[in-house]
Amino acid sequence: MASHSRIKDRLVNDAIRRFQILAEERQEADEPAPARVITISRQLGAGGRRVGEALAEKLGCPMYDKEILEILARRPSASYQGKMFEALDERAQNEIESIMYTFMGRVDKHTYLFLLPKTVLTLAQHDCIILGRGAHLFLPDSLRVRVEASLKTRIANMVHFEGMSEEEARKEITRSDRSRARFVRQVAAILPPKYCWDRTCRMYDLTINTDHFSMADAASMIILAAEKRFGPEAE
Repeated sequence: MASHSRIKDRLVNDAIRRFQILAEERQEADEPAPARVITISRQLGAGGRRVGEALAEKLGCPMYDKEILEILARRPSASYQGKMFEALDERAQNEIESIMYTFMGRVDKHTYLFLLPKTVLTLAQHDCIILGRGAHLFLPDSLRVRVEASLKTRIANMVHFEGMSEEEARKEITRSDRSRARFVRQVAAILPPKYCWDRTCRMYDLTINTDHFSMADAASMIILAAEKRFGPEAE
């Protein structure tokens, strides 16, 4: 367990160092381009993480996954989230603080559900891919992607990649679907009207069914959608 914790901390520290480098590069640019952010929501076993990894490799930009977001939002001290926030220029800090004030009346500012959107908004100051944790709700201007698959495919992936039995995979998928639905409801409950969604609102710009597409195919489709959404990347 301690070894696993050290691996997580190393991944987070690597992510923070990468973020600080990106922040320095953007501040040195004469006219920094708006960030191109892709958020990926996925069903357990549908291959969303592998799609994100393939996409990050093709685009050459960082991917921040659920584990990194969890650690950053639950340990907001200067050792983690503070370092990232302080790396931003004053204008970006002020914009994020302004958005966060809209949450102040609903959520204690020291709770996880306050710090999570601040983490996501901070990361979104630079080109990146953000996997899970309701990031698509906090970032309506991102390219919002959903990765899904049939139950048969999801079980097969869990058996193949996680070494589970079919019964174990089925139970874990059921638990995950319920947990994620509950989390989205919790997040939606704290969002101000500008960010609110309902059953008639389209939460995603692109939904991909990995029953029929490889991870590389899915990444290529997302890149095409990003070019349409953000325009061609500057040379």
